[in-house]
Amino acid sequence: MKHYLLMMILAVCALCCAGCAGNAEDSPEPDSAAETTAASAVTTTATEPTTTVTTTTTVDYLVASDMKLTVKTDTVRPSKCTAELTNSGSAEGRPYTAEYRLYEVSGDAEKPCAELPDYEAPAQQGDVKWLAPEQTAEIPLDWGKRYGDLQDGTYILEITQENVSSDPDDPDSPKVRLVVRTEFEMDSSGFVPQFIVAEDDINPEGIVLTIKNSKDAARWYAMTYHLYDESRTPRVELLEEIDKDAQLHGNNYMPPGGELVLVYDWSKTYGSLVEGEYVLEIQLLADGEKEGKTYRIPFEVT
Repeated sequence: MKHYLLMMILAVCALCCAGCAGNAEDSPEPDSAAETTAASAVTTTATEPTTTVTTTTTVDYLVASDMKLTVKTDTVRPSKCTAELTNSGSAEGRPYTAEYRLYEVSGDAEKPCAELPDYEAPAQQGDVKWLAPEQTAEIPLDWGKRYGDLQDGTYILEITQENVSSDPDDPDSPKVRLVVRTEFEMDSSGFVPQFIVAEDDINPEGIVLTIKNSKDAARWYAMTYHLYDESRTPRVELLEEIDKDAQLHGNNYMPPGGELVLVYDWSKTYGSLVEGEYVLEIQLLADGEKEGKTYRIPFEVT
């Protein structure tokens, strides 16, 4: 009996070994360690998915090679200039508009100048005009309301010709602007008043401001000023007040190259300022202008 049971156990063991051998043959071993590593990597990616972001850069203009743009150097001011556009290389009339952009140049890079928040483009800006072959048109540009006064530096002026297909061989390709561009320098010396606030002339109840007018034009002080607390985010306007003293004494006029001293006292309207950084905003109206320009004078109360 014991002999019979032993034979049965041996038979069962033999069958189990045969089954294991068969399974091993059905699952071949990897050919190399690289396959094992790749399999592990796939498992990791499946359990920890990643996001791929693709970015593209597109140019929204083409340069017109048959047109020439120049800026008349003697007309350049912080708020305006006069440009000359010439149909220099076409045997036919060429369209153009007064639509323009300004770019600030820094090293090898250029970036669009920031428009003022309340700027609204005039409706006629994109009206199409024509230039005959070799004809030149003067284009007066007044960007003060759009960009404000430009700081000293290098700029690119870009004037739009027309909208054309981005691929000349494919008329159904996306439209881009055909433009003409030129570079110019902004040097504001002689065209912008200087504002001086001496440290000894600052106190919590007011300041003394000296304005040295530039030699390009006479200017008038508008007698309304704004006071902002720049230490807060966002900044807070403290008051808007008429400078009654300047109005009373009639000392608000500056001839070209002249000087004006304004004494501000806000102790009765606002009180004493706490320590912090502030900005005084005033308006000056130059002869020949219909609207004044706003100037910012920063100062610190310690």
